[in-house]
Amino acid sequence: IDETKRFVEALKGQTYQNYHLLLIDDGSTDGTSQFVRENIDDTKLTILYGSGNWWWGGSLHKGYKWLKKNRIDDEDIVLIMNDDTYFEDDFLENGVNLIIDNPNSLLLAWTYSLQTKKLLEKGVHIEWKDQIFSKAETMGEINCLQTMGLIFFIKDFYKIGGFHPVLIPHYVSDYEFTIRANQKGYRLITNERFRLYINEKTTNNDQKDENSNSL
Repeated sequence: IDETKRFVEALKGQTYQNYHLLLIDDGSTDGTSQFVRENIDDTKLTILYGSGNWWWGGSLHKGYKWLKKNRIDDEDIVLIMNDDTYFEDDFLENGVNLIIDNPNSLLLAWTYSLQTKKLLEKGVHIEWKDQIFSKAETMGEINCLQTMGLIFFIKDFYKIGGFHPVLIPHYVSDYEFTIRANQKGYRLITNERFRLYINEKTTNNDQKDENSNSL
């Protein structure tokens, strides 16, 4: 719950306030949903409840289906986040401005350690021949992204499609999504102005293992 409190505080402090939080709570038992409901205005909040078996890919696919069902406008923007992340006051503003300036792209935030402030990730490079995943050092090397801190247009989400929770319920579900987007012609980019911090004590940056996630 402490991580959720930090997330909500960061969200309420944003310079960009034109957001709607779609909280995907897959069976959490720590009071996450109640706390968020008490601290985020109802007009800015929707909560989807699972029983604990959606996992990462399933949770994100539920969010995708909710967006389609509610016919969220094509020109709106979606940002996928974990709730155990911290971000500075201009995080949303920077992300929105950058993705507007870079159409037909999926933009990933640079990920830093909350504990050490060390840069942890700014994109991934896959060596297809040997199926080796490594951290990209330059923009040109990126051919895969994680989804934590990933921002893009709703219209592009509709074109790319959702996730595959039956085939890929958890690990590499985000990689599959961004690889598919890249194959459909979307650029995979990052930018130093768009940054977030993760608590390394609660998040494995390579393996998403949370029961409550935010979209």
